[in-house]
Amino acid sequence: MKLPLKWLENYIKLEHTPQEFADIMTALEFMQDGPMEDVNGQLVLDLEVRQNRPDSFSIIGLAREYAAYIGRKVTLPESLEYTDLPINKPNKILNVTARDLTKRFYAVQIENIKIKPSPAWIKENLEAYGIPSINNIVDITNYVMLEYGMPLHAFDLDKLAQNKEGGLLEIRKAKPGESLNTWQGTKIDLTPKDLIIASDDKPVAIAGITGGNNSGIDPSTKNIILESACYDQGSIRRTSIRHALRTDSSTRHEKFLNPEMVEIAINRALFLIKELCGGEIVNIEDFYEDKKEPTVINFNLYEIQRVGGVQIENNVVADLLNYLGFEIIDQKEAIGLNQNIIVVKVPSYRTDVKIEADILEEILRLWGYDQIPLQPIKEAPRDYSTTLTIQLEEKIKDILSSLGLDEYISNPLVKGDPDNNNKQIKLENPLNQDKDALRTNIRETLIPTVEHNKKIGRKEVAVFEGGKIYRKNKEADYREEKCVSTLYSGLDFITRIKPDFITVLSKLSFNQYELEVKEAKENDDDKLNYYLDKDLIASLRADGYDLFIENIVEHVNLQNIPALRILRNIPQRTYQELSLNIVPSVDLVQLSKVIHNSDEHIRSVKTIEQYKPENSESTDFVLNLEVLIEDLENQLTGEDIEAIRKKMIHAAERTGARMR
Repeated sequence: MKLPLKWLENYIKLEHTPQEFADIMTALEFMQDGPMEDVNGQLVLDLEVRQNRPDSFSIIGLAREYAAYIGRKVTLPESLEYTDLPINKPNKILNVTARDLTKRFYAVQIENIKIKPSPAWIKENLEAYGIPSINNIVDITNYVMLEYGMPLHAFDLDKLAQNKEGGLLEIRKAKPGESLNTWQGTKIDLTPKDLIIASDDKPVAIAGITGGNNSGIDPSTKNIILESACYDQGSIRRTSIRHALRTDSSTRHEKFLNPEMVEIAINRALFLIKELCGGEIVNIEDFYEDKKEPTVINFNLYEIQRVGGVQIENNVVADLLNYLGFEIIDQKEAIGLNQNIIVVKVPSYRTDVKIEADILEEILRLWGYDQIPLQPIKEAPRDYSTTLTIQLEEKIKDILSSLGLDEYISNPLVKGDPDNNNKQIKLENPLNQDKDALRTNIRETLIPTVEHNKKIGRKEVAVFEGGKIYRKNKEADYREEKCVSTLYSGLDFITRIKPDFITVLSKLSFNQYELEVKEAKENDDDKLNYYLDKDLIASLRADGYDLFIENIVEHVNLQNIPALRILRNIPQRTYQELSLNIVPSVDLVQLSKVIHNSDEHIRSVKTIEQYKPENSESTDFVLNLEVLIEDLENQLTGEDIEAIRKKMIHAAERTGARMR
């Protein structure tokens, strides 16, 4: 969140230097994200705002945090106070059909406005934030959005027409085949999952994200519809991701905004329109069906000492909460042992505060975490507090490491497989369309690791990962299961993979001959399943095996699994291939020696193939070599390996060979 400091001082006067202010905001959990910038003479601070704090995606929200820190209240800007206005003439402006996705929609019809450039103070503040000035109406909607964190939008009334179902604006889902040309000049092909605003049964805006070029404000505009709304945040986020539309409006609408803030933002915008644009309010319509009561939380003051380890006077607690906008509406003193309850009313803009622990966090955060004294833990840790499944998983990892396998930790999110819909769990709102499902086996996420190792020159790869796999059954019940899986490449099943598997079973005190073995197939992959008392213990494949932690733990005594010494100094190995053009006079034995001696890290030079190119009249032939590079210290970088490769090539060329 960009924060122009001069703009901030409209609401609270800074009592600290800009850098001191940045440090204070960082202590309040709004970390400085990059250096301060000077934009046209105004210092701009970039603060990292957490996703659960939509109130702080605004200038006033951040001003309120600093004001609370210095024990002040913010000075709120002027808003329009109106009475006896033509409010809610039925079905003139709005027709809301997507009621499940529309929490509130507030629209104001204003006529006879004057479009002109904005005053310098609006232009300066918007440009300091990073939004260019367009005209007074558009600038006011952007200004109030940044000021209060509530997006607004203005439509040119004369470009709108009644919908078939009534109302100048219809809030509905898009129909198949509909599209919208945005004011930015991009054509968006809409889907029936998108929430839109339509006029004359044609889309004029994607709700909460952007407007169309068929209803925007231009120099000839005289009459407008000003709106501010609160939608289902999940719907807005999915549409934004679906169409790769990221705007200042969508950034705010995809969070938990409070519908009560809609009217506050509108009133502020109406004041600015009256001052800067003139005009007359003709009609106001407010769709607000499911109005919620303010959140009220019972907070036990003893929680401060129990959790925070500090004693804060009750009147100080009250001041801290009041500075943040919370209101103590009742107190129930000494109603029981370690019970001293205050009843706290949460301000409408703090949608992140829902439970008692949230109130405690606000108190300690503003009090200052640095004031919590360091105290030693008085109790000894419990024996065996780690769960048996985690202990077993760690022991299995030790066994695999002792066998020379490398551990990898990967993201359990994968690309959804349309052929695996019956078992795979899809995410409703993925951050990345290429990772929109949960893995059903760990092999899915180990395969890219093996491919990467092969790409950088490793001929033999043996890796493992411990983690969870996720599945659903026919009844759509979800299940997660702990598993350790291995994957080998370039290693023989008979001489390496199966012996490793049998060793693991043996170390876990299983006798392979006492296990029931059944052949199985999964996704065209043949495997052997090993059972004990009908519990699936492990699966063996041609390129690895899976160990099922939660079933194994029922049949093993962890104390009988030996502690193992892990080999830490496994050498770093990489293979490089050289393809050379050789004249018949070159001594191949001497060539190999020269390449081998070109660097101390080269362990072997092996001939892969030798041939004469077809249809070639030259007497030259092609020699492909495989060179093993090894470092016992595991410290070779990519640049080091490239330098060694250049040495090899230079040495080969001295003998008369040439790189192909």
